[in-house]
Amino acid sequence: MSELNENIRPCPFCGAKQNQDHRIGLRVAASSAGYVAVVCSCGGSGPIEDSEAEAIKAWNTRRL
Repeated sequence: MSELNENIRPCPFCGAKQNQDHRIGLRVAASSAGYVAVVCSCGGSGPIEDSEAEAIKAWNTRRL
């Protein structure tokens, strides 16, 4: 896990936190096309971005 992942804010929809539980929580997901987004097991997700750093920044600063 990168140092960036340590700074992911809790999910605004369900309150899950990074590494809270291996079954439930947040993670940075990458597609085969090279795009990434922060996703939560509750179904919430952030914007799709070009890099892990951009995805985390978008997740942490988005409006509900």
